Amino acid sequence: MEGLENHKKTMMALFVLNVEIKKVEKRRRTTSLYFQIKQLYLGSKNDMYVYYHRCFFGK
Repeated sequence: MEGLENHKKTMMALFVLNVEIKKVEKRRRTTSLYFQIKQLYLGSKNDMYVYYHRCFFGK
């Protein structure tokens, strides 16, 4: 059950992060900051990020 709770928290954190990134992207129209934040937040968990990104944005 604890794993599921952590999963929910991760989902929520990533959702909030993605919302913030989208705001920045709209203002700045640059992807470099987007990737900086992504790397900072997730480090080497790149595959997981791609998975969540697909969940949220269908890309």
